Formats: sequence, C-alpha cells, structure tokens
Amino acid sequence: DELQLYKKVKWFTTMLGKKSSVKRIKLMLQKSNEASHPFIVTTEFVQGKQVRYGMAWTFDERIKHCYHVLYDANNTDSQHSLKSNDRQSNRCEFLFDMSVNANTADYQSALMKKLQRMFMKYGIECNPVLTSLYNQREHDNKHGWIQIDHLQENGFTFGLKCILTPKPSNDAQIVVLAVMITIRFHEGDEKLFSGFAKWLQQNLTSPP
Repeated sequence: DELQLYKKVKWFTTMLGKKSSVKRIKLMLQKSNEASHPFIVTTEFVQGKQVRYGMAWTFDERIKHCYHVLYDANNTDSQHSLKSNDRQSNRCEFLFDMSVNANTADYQSALMKKLQRMFMKYGIECNPVLTSLYNQREHDNKHGWIQIDHLQENGFTFGLKCILTPKPSNDAQIVVLAVMITIRFHEGDEKLFSGFAKWLQQNLTSPP
C-alpha cells in the first residue's frame, strides 16, 4: 500500500513488540521507495513492565519541514525520535489549513489575529496582543516561542509556536496555508491547560 499510496496518505503507523524490529523496519522503509525518503518518528509506550514501540512515517514534504523547524532546524536526517518531554500531554500540536486573501501582506499577522480572537472567545488573557508578541519573539526567545504568562488571569502559562507554509493553489484570489501550531504548558493548573488545548484543537482543525 505504501508504494502506491505514499502521495495520498499523510501518515503510516505501526506498533512493534521488540525494540530490535525498529531498526530493521527503518532500513526496509528507506529501501522500499526510491522516489522519496520517508520521515520517520519513533516513540515508546510504557505500562508497568511492558513496553511497546511505535513508529510513524510520512512522505509529505510539508510535514517534514514543520518537524525539522520545530525540533531540530539544523538536522537534515529524516529519522527523528520524539524526546520524552515531547510525548507528554503538556505539549500539543495542531496541523490544519488556513485560507487568506491573496492580497494579505503578512500571513503571520493574519494567523495571530485569528488566534487572538479565539483566545478571547475562550477567555484567555494574552495582552499585549499576539501580533506584538510575535514581532518581539526573536528578541525574547531565539527558538521563536511566544510566551503567554498571565498565570493569575488564565490559571496557567504556556508557550506558543507557529509555522506557516503556502500550498499550491489554482485560485489567484486565495492563498492556502499549511499551518502547524504547537502549545507547551509551563506552570499552573495542568487540567485547565488540557481543557483549553482540546478546545483549541477542535476549533482549529474542525471543518468550518
């Protein structure tokens, strides 16, 4: 299926019972498709003394780019392992498409305004406005994280990071953007943050 559907399916996944199988399957995947090298992610599922090994791989260049920027911008290897902190529930990622007018000068500002409205709707305090925070992020954090630090008003603090990639389109009036948003819990009430993350995911990724 992978050989025929790799351009149509975003992610392929499998679960393994032996750690030794991970390396063998990675080699198989690299040899299975000469047209495109897969981007591979591995993780572990632990319950008590039992361990299972998860693998996911994609041939989607857009996803590869997002992961390289988020986790290791200087790493050109297509094999990545999620760090233990990345697997925890205090870090969430959302991948979705966003349409903007072709005359839009600043895609990032358009996204920040959209997030600002959504945060206000949920009751998240994020003043100064997100667009100002985004413009200052390179001065405050070399990794590009926007910090939302209103602990007393929101009950938690978190970091926000966004990546936008324009997609090919036949419509000259509209630009479709592939957007990847990551939010990361810092401190406060983790249950409140989890509820906010679920709400944000539903509203960002659900069809309009």
